[in-house]
Amino acid sequence: MFLSKKPDTLSRYRDPMGGMSGKDLKRAEWLLIHRRMLRRIAVIILTVWSAVTLFFSLWQWGDYFIFGLNSDAVMDREQVESYANYAATHSATGAADLAYSELNIYKSGADQYDFVVNVINPNKNWLATVFYHAKYAGAESKKFETVILPGQTRPLAVLGEKVTAYPSPAELVVDQTRWQRINPHQIPDVAAFMVERLQFEFDNFHFDRGDGTLATVPSVQFDLTNLSSYGYWQAEFYVELLRGPQPVGVVFISENQFRAGEARSIRFSLFGDPVTVSDIAVYPVVDVFDERVYKEPGT
Repeated sequence: MFLSKKPDTLSRYRDPMGGMSGKDLKRAEWLLIHRRMLRRIAVIILTVWSAVTLFFSLWQWGDYFIFGLNSDAVMDREQVESYANYAATHSATGAADLAYSELNIYKSGADQYDFVVNVINPNKNWLATVFYHAKYAGAESKKFETVILPGQTRPLAVLGEKVTAYPSPAELVVDQTRWQRINPHQIPDVAAFMVERLQFEFDNFHFDRGDGTLATVPSVQFDLTNLSSYGYWQAEFYVELLRGPQPVGVVFISENQFRAGEARSIRFSLFGDPVTVSDIAVYPVVDVFDERVYKEPGT
């Protein structure tokens, strides 16, 4: 007859407080007996892992110093070569810089001088807002802000600065230029958009030399017509005075509520050094991309 195995006393133990069972006590006993072995196994695993990761790191760094540095140098050289023609790349993706002529200084009155340069916006789809001032003989003018339209060439001026002597040295300082790209989805043809709105024409130009006294100073007179279909609340212009092809001065004029199709007679006197004016050039200073400049039809 076979004798059945009797469970040991620990297996039959039941905690009257509902705590650890006999199986839990046996597991705890096994962990206590084998804790040193388990610690050795953990140390071995961690040591092997550290050695493997250290070897891998050293291998990767060695590979980089042997092969990677040379590859990086080749890549840097190729990037420089691919962008060698930066001007062409920039003009295709962004706005080219404005161009400025040399500074001209004109005496416009008693102890008054004008500082004028010509500015060129070579970009066909970029609008430039320019912040600038004149600096001369240890003094500075206040700061001005103006908009240069796409593709536009016109004077940029600080007029009527009070100076007791000829201001030298002098310069026109551009403090900041902000660019705005014209949305091609809204205005596909920027040039045609501008031409349609800037149809100002002058005729009947006349220059009166005067007689050299305060009673009859030299003056310029002409007719200015808004040939466009757009009226403007405030239409502003630079009038460049010419003696042959040579500019001899610049005058700023502003016409309030200049209606579409309207013609106006313009006249102004010249109080600066005696000059002979044989012709003029009229440059609109109107931001045609700003809807606020237009008069509503019928007003």
